[in-house]
Amino acid sequence: MKKINYLIITILLLSFVFTSPKNRFTNRKSQVPVLEEVRNNQVFRDETELNSFIESIMVNNNLPGLSVSIVKNGSTVWGNTYGYANINDSILVDQNTLFLLSSVSKTITATALMQLWENQHFELNDPINNYLPFIVNHPDHPNTPITFKMLLTHTSGIKDNWSVMPYYDGDPEIDLGYYLEQYLVPGGEFYSANSNYSNAQPGTN
Repeated sequence: MKKINYLIITILLLSFVFTSPKNRFTNRKSQVPVLEEVRNNQVFRDETELNSFIESIMVNNNLPGLSVSIVKNGSTVWGNTYGYANINDSILVDQNTLFLLSSVSKTITATALMQLWENQHFELNDPINNYLPFIVNHPDHPNTPITFKMLLTHTSGIKDNWSVMPYYDGDPEIDLGYYLEQYLVPGGEFYSANSNYSNAQPGTN
């Protein structure tokens, strides 16, 4: 059996399967155009235009607040904060505001996974069961292997079951590896064939 960083797969399973519910704050709709100036076949935007673009994204998606950083060569070269961390109490977002990680982890996990792929540690169509210490089978399609590509493209047939997905005020109290095994394997503490898996065959929907 090939070996791969178990933590990466654990985070991959967790981040590509579980998503956070949408928040609704306002129904304001407007469009702030982003101007582009082409110089020597390069596209340049100034800070004012960047701020306008970010603010338009916030309005169009009903986002109360966010924080942005640009990192280049290992250093933060630009950053800004926008909107409210708490609308009711008029608390603005600042550099110390904590955000729920949630689906942001998908970007980091996908990058880490593809670096492992580039280093030929696995193939995208490899079954994940070749790399996990427990076996994951879709209850309705046990003979169809779930692959890395299916996890990356949200076609694994694994779905959210919010009744057993707690939020923690800080670090979680349950080990991720334990949680995933208990969620995905029959007989597990958090297992439900109907609630944890869709009806679709892995790779088809």
